[in-house]
Amino acid sequence: MKKNAFVVGCNGKMGRIVRTLIAESSDMDATAGFDQVQGGVIGTYCANDLSSCADAIFNGRDVVIDFSRPDATMKILPYAVQYRIPMVIATTGFTDDQEATIRGAARSIPIFKSSNMALSTKRFISLVKYAASLFPAPYEIAIHEDHHSEKKDAPSGTAKMLFDAVNEGRSGTLVYRFDSNGKKAENEVWVSSGRVGSFRGDHIVTIAGENDYVKLKHSINDRALFAEGALDAARFIMQQTEPRIYTMADMFNE
Repeated sequence: MKKNAFVVGCNGKMGRIVRTLIAESSDMDATAGFDQVQGGVIGTYCANDLSSCADAIFNGRDVVIDFSRPDATMKILPYAVQYRIPMVIATTGFTDDQEATIRGAARSIPIFKSSNMALSTKRFISLVKYAASLFPAPYEIAIHEDHHSEKKDAPSGTAKMLFDAVNEGRSGTLVYRFDSNGKKAENEVWVSSGRVGSFRGDHIVTIAGENDYVKLKHSINDRALFAEGALDAARFIMQQTEPRIYTMADMFNE
């Protein structure tokens, strides 16, 4: 029997791709959705007034897939908890308070959360962590990312994940910095962002010594890669019974 997916951000660019891939799948149906922008109806569809249609759009759903904006995620999250629906969160740009709200919800339901749903990105991050350990200080590290001009949050969630990776590779001795003012401290990793054109996601990690450097780059050419990863995450999270936050590392047993 097919699983019933609820798509948050169902009228957005990523939401539409998710819907298309679900329609092409043999194990899921996109039977309900939510979007703050009116548009193509997806099964049982609701806009802002969730309280008036909650039973209709949440009852019988097996998983929530969220590719939206933080404010939309915050609207859906309490209902996912109320109706005990596991959730995939691929949205980025949350505030500290919103992250705390997600952690609180994960005490009641399984939540899969990743700033980047592409498997190749997960492998790239692992490679970057290893490279950071191979080139200790005085080698310095910088991270740069480019995304399309409509992306609202900067730096990207993936850039932050890359910093966490290099910091782990350096035993937690590094400091994150998102600006380029003043003199760089020895233990700082500067993270920079570009918002231009139609980049799907370019991330470059530079490891530089006094007389040499290594550049590691990962590029995404098609947004469908993220949607495919989100569907894999949905299949994974529906199998989990323990309420907590799950990540790519859990899905790949790393």
